[in-house]
Amino acid sequence: MTGSLIERAAAMSQLKLEKQFEAANFSDQRSMNFAGIQIAVAAILCGLAQSSPAPIAMLFGAAALLFSAYLAWYSVLPSKFNVAGAKYSDFAQDIEAGENLEAVYSQIGAYTDEMIDENNAQRREYNGYFKLSFLVAVWSLFFTVLTQGIWLVKG
Repeated sequence: MTGSLIERAAAMSQLKLEKQFEAANFSDQRSMNFAGIQIAVAAILCGLAQSSPAPIAMLFGAAALLFSAYLAWYSVLPSKFNVAGAKYSDFAQDIEAGENLEAVYSQIGAYTDEMIDENNAQRREYNGYFKLSFLVAVWSLFFTVLTQGIWLVKG
């Protein structure tokens, strides 16, 4: 393998790590927006409960949306997330030992791959909380609307 290919591979893995961080930030923004919308809808359901044919169902729907908002919020809690780059001191031993540049780039690439895998595992876990939040929100609204419809038909 040529030095330039090893260097390019290490650079590409660092780029993937950067893009992974950007995607995680966008995911966190989406989750927080979703949580905010759910809280607003829960407040609306609470306000409409007084004039609703099934106020308990409205309050249950609001409570489920608040739980769903909590799950969305939980999916953005701070966690260990690996980012691209390194401190100068990370290379101190390699510099002192006069390491071959290709060997250093290979080490960087291997280390970056480990960080990418760790980030993927962490995001999978947190994305699961967001998916659960979404399902709870959809089912709670479905239940709330269905219950209101049933009460209106029964009259």
